[in-house]
Amino acid sequence: MPLNRPIFFFIAGIFFSGLGGAFLFPLTTLYLVEALGATPFRLSLYLVCSVLSAIVVSQWLARYSDQGMSRKRLITIAALCYVATALIFAFNREYWVALAVVVSVTSVSSVAFPQVFALGREYADQHLAGKGTLFLNTMRATIALAWVCGPPLAFLSQSTYGFTMTFLVTAVCGTVSMLIFLNLPDMKDECAAEGAHADTESIEASVPWYRQSKVMVFMAAVVLMFFASNLYILSMPLYLTKELGRDSGLAGQMMGLAALIEIPIMLGVGIVVARLGAHRLLNIGVMFGCLFYIGMTQVTSEGALLALQVFNGLFIGTTATLGMVVMQDMMRDQVGTATTLFSNGLQISMLLASVTIGVLAGYFSYYSAFWVSLSAAGCALLLRLMQDQLYTMRRKVTVSVQP
Repeated sequence: MPLNRPIFFFIAGIFFSGLGGAFLFPLTTLYLVEALGATPFRLSLYLVCSVLSAIVVSQWLARYSDQGMSRKRLITIAALCYVATALIFAFNREYWVALAVVVSVTSVSSVAFPQVFALGREYADQHLAGKGTLFLNTMRATIALAWVCGPPLAFLSQSTYGFTMTFLVTAVCGTVSMLIFLNLPDMKDECAAEGAHADTESIEASVPWYRQSKVMVFMAAVVLMFFASNLYILSMPLYLTKELGRDSGLAGQMMGLAALIEIPIMLGVGIVVARLGAHRLLNIGVMFGCLFYIGMTQVTSEGALLALQVFNGLFIGTTATLGMVVMQDMMRDQVGTATTLFSNGLQISMLLASVTIGVLAGYFSYYSAFWVSLSAAGCALLLRLMQDQLYTMRRKVTVSVQP
């Protein structure tokens, strides 16, 4: 894959955007509690409103982006809203102001990532000739790299300089990403030059995603996959410290190792997907996830827990990239909506995991979360296998009835 000017701007923009997110989001709950004095109820209210508003706004704007609205313009506006969020948080110390900002401003910034990947998919389909998955996986690996270094630097900055300076650094990252995104190609203009009017009409006449059974089934599988992962992320540190009596540093080592493993997996998947197929590789990735959660229910030694991160890295490295690619393949005429659906599936999974961990902690144990994660991953795999089988059967029927 050649590193030309547009590809450089895609990669650089997504890195600084991801770095800004890696500075802001890990500190959000700490900011709410320590700087704004939020009670547990207000903390939960903020998180729920944050997720729901992001889902509604991003899905609404995705529809218009598929009907001709410039993705480049949407991405730039979203980056500007992100900068505004960081600047307001840097100086604000009122809870209700933060809640109003996250609903009205931050929700618009949530459009950035799905629209960047949608624009990247359109660019790859027109200019990269079969290397689109590798390009998207490289973008996703760039975000993973930003999250490897971002959170440790964010917590170090917060403990040393406080929230104001840390969020100002976040605003700088967002500003840099916005300036880079201004240089992205606008595929809307290219499509217009080739007669995109017919394409726009076909998009408007296409079947809505909620009426496509294959999309709804795959969406359910995506939510289950990442519900399993998010529940593990929320419960694992508490399981290690509260139930096994381990140091919290082990949790950091496990997460960091998994993130490092994810990066080469994402790149490797992009190389072999043309030969093995995205659906098959995605199913294999979910199988690795099942093996990982089985392992978490059985081992407690430090060495074994670290070794299991290989399976975790394989699970996330394949599902986080190929899940989006498969969704886009299912909705080729609505790539913006498809990418946003995948992104919102991740948001829904986090919301469900946040509720579930509270129930498990109150009535069972943190260890039981691994069994729930295993069940969710198993159900996701079952849905994927059933969907692939039905798709194969339909293809055979279609071929047999053709004259």
